[in-house]
Amino acid sequence: MHRRFEFMNVRYQLMGRGITGEISTLYVNGQDVSNFETIDQFYNTMGQQGWEIRPLGMEQEGIYTYFVVMQRELV
Repeated sequence: MHRRFEFMNVRYQLMGRGITGEISTLYVNGQDVSNFETIDQFYNTMGQQGWEIRPLGMEQEGIYTYFVVMQRELV
């Protein structure tokens, strides 16, 4: 039997230079998400729900924008 997964597309920007991990903008599957103060809180919450990070890249145009795909196995 083949393993099956579901995926989540994440795009975010951090405040200032990003040292504190404070979120400026966070989009999950194109929807604005505002109930997390830091990117660590978001990642830890998603990890507790079984999501794993699959980094994609970063874009810099004055401010860094991070792109991440998260996946979890369907059971």
